Amino acid sequence: MACVLSMLFISQECSSAPARDLLRVAVDETLDYPFTVFDGKHKLTGGLLKDFSDQLAGQLKTSVVYMPLSRRRAEASLLNNESDILCYFSPRWSEKPEKLIWTVPNLVQIERAVVRSDNGVPENFPQDLKNKRVALQLGYHYALIQPLFDKSLSWRIDQTDVPSMFKLLEIGGADVFISSEGQIEGFFKNHPEKRAQFAFSRTAFSIVHTQCAISSGSHLNIASINKAIIQMRESGELERMSRQYGLGIR
Repeated sequence: MACVLSMLFISQECSSAPARDLLRVAVDETLDYPFTVFDGKHKLTGGLLKDFSDQLAGQLKTSVVYMPLSRRRAEASLLNNESDILCYFSPRWSEKPEKLIWTVPNLVQIERAVVRSDNGVPENFPQDLKNKRVALQLGYHYALIQPLFDKSLSWRIDQTDVPSMFKLLEIGGADVFISSEGQIEGFFKNHPEKRAQFAFSRTAFSIVHTQCAISSGSHLNIASINKAIIQMRESGELERMSRQYGLGIR
């Protein structure tokens, strides 16, 4: 059974279930397709993170509650024990990784550089990004190229979402942007006619084997969570879901 939590609203179906029988999943609402699909009422209805969490809840034999939150608020909800788990996350992205419990790696994030197809594609990082206007996700840290920005050897342009990055590149407001394969393919799924206008690096800008973060106050058992994830990986289900949504496997 799946139920949805939106901000402070909990459906009657969810509220009637004992807290220990619920998997309270914090979802980064700033992610778009293929990670999340929301309906007009901001209810999570699909996407990789929903499929993954549904599979996890099935393995644990528990109901699932989805909590769409910004990345920062999602982590805060774990720290405050308002949610149990946040997936497609990493200790290197966390503000307080030592305060959370981390599962085994599961979903892989591969980032690539995107340029207009009439420009040269960067393949050597960070060298090929010198003297470039680089569009990046607002609020995210990019350690590999931060020294370029600190020394004014490149210029960071913050954007709130990937479609805005594509638009900025298209009109010449940036030279390159960095994003994950999943979000790049999500854009092309919605705009297949634009694929020929852009090119992306064969070399990965970064590869992160993401993990799930668990609240230290949660009733969840880390051994049970890890066992479920390992079973999903060994059965091929994790790879099937990843490929379905255009994510690479490493």
